Amino acid sequence: MGLKGFFKADREEYHLSEPILVTLVIKNETDHEIYLFVPRGRADGIRITVKEGKNFQIKGMREEPEVGLVPEERLLSGEIYRQQYQLTRWLTLKEPGYYRVECGIEIESYNVSISQKNLDRVATKVAISTDIHFNILP
Repeated sequence: MGLKGFFKADREEYHLSEPILVTLVIKNETDHEIYLFVPRGRADGIRITVKEGKNFQIKGMREEPEVGLVPEERLLSGEIYRQQYQLTRWLTLKEPGYYRVECGIEIESYNVSISQKNLDRVATKVAISTDIHFNILP
């Protein structure tokens, strides 16, 4: 038991210039609360790799704004956390067709909150990776 997670697209078909939204879903399968730090951008966060598809461009990290501090998220036992990303902020698809894109991220979780002083905080890193499939229409 621990943290389980995956990415999912909001739809299976998009038009060529339409934004593509993906959601990171994380479930706390432990029997206690945990505290997460989930990156919101590509800097120290989400990774994207196009595994199938033609004529695309992944934007360089120079264009990635600094997202600042990531807030701590409390997740009770059995709870689910969701965070949405706009994939097309980082990935430009230039022609219609089938695409398979791997989205990955590393999440830090802790047994106690950063605000709880004088307690032994134990960090755990969890890697989450999912292939997302979708069709791009003209």
